Amino acid sequence: MDINKLKAFVAVCNTGSYTKVAKTFGYTHAGISYMIKSLEEEVGFSLLEKKGTSRIPTANARKILPDILNVLDSMDRLEHSIALGRSSMTAGLNIAAIESASVKWIPLTLSKFTELHPDIPVNVFTGDPFQINGWLRDDDADIGLSVQSWSDPDYDWTPLIQDRFYGILPKADPHTESVSVQDFDGKYIFVPNTYGNRSITNLLDTYGISYRIPNDNTISTMSVNANVAVGRGYSIATGLMIDSNRVVDELPELQPKILPIEPAEFREIGLSRKKDSSRNVLIDDFIHCLKQVIAEYPVMPPRGLGGSDSAGTPDEVEDSETLGK
Repeated sequence: MDINKLKAFVAVCNTGSYTKVAKTFGYTHAGISYMIKSLEEEVGFSLLEKKGTSRIPTANARKILPDILNVLDSMDRLEHSIALGRSSMTAGLNIAAIESASVKWIPLTLSKFTELHPDIPVNVFTGDPFQINGWLRDDDADIGLSVQSWSDPDYDWTPLIQDRFYGILPKADPHTESVSVQDFDGKYIFVPNTYGNRSITNLLDTYGISYRIPNDNTISTMSVNANVAVGRGYSIATGLMIDSNRVVDELPELQPKILPIEPAEFREIGLSRKKDSSRNVLIDDFIHCLKQVIAEYPVMPPRGLGGSDSAGTPDEVEDSETLGK
């Protein structure tokens, strides 16, 4: 199955227009139409139908759309890994980070790091904790900013913050102060990037919660929030996830209700590194810069909730001195 056909189909689902997709992909309108028809012949049923002037996925298409999104996401990850293999990973500093941390802290950290080492190249690779483990194992990354519960237990671990979980609720949900994990039992749960974002499903599984993931589940965090806001389901996120993916202010009706989960649940964010890797001044300076940035730009509580629910750098973790301990 041609991956470009899948990309074209998803793009039409997002835009509702062959013409817009044709311009984006550099094809003609007829070319996109041919790709969709060819894909329909392969799967054996219609994928799109007209609604007014737009084209929307059919009922059967909505059933397979989550799997198509996962295939495309996996292809992106594969291409990223291939690029890693082709690149020279010996010079400079190579950092791997989960997306939420990469968005909020890494650019500011590298700004400080570059002031100390203007001639040192830095490569940053964003992925889920399992990819980060692999990059560290294969020496493609020198250090990983990841989640403790998914970090390889054979690696050294330096804790940075406790990242609290929050419930993402429909605007009409009756909860007002907090929500328990048990309140999600039997609910439709939207999970952004289902494969890589296992912190959410792991929390539910730990409590033995029965939940369903909608067939049209999406990788986009903003799409998840909008679907939850209008009552199509529920979701869970941590403070760092929310802080790095603020819902747009222009559409308040698409902003879900966000309440802390009680009793409080957290995931630990920190630095992972192979035990047998050698220490060097570049890594020490990067860690020092990162801790400065986290102290200056802590995880902010969701709008309407006072106080910060994510702990800062642990007092016992000074600079990089606990690496290897």
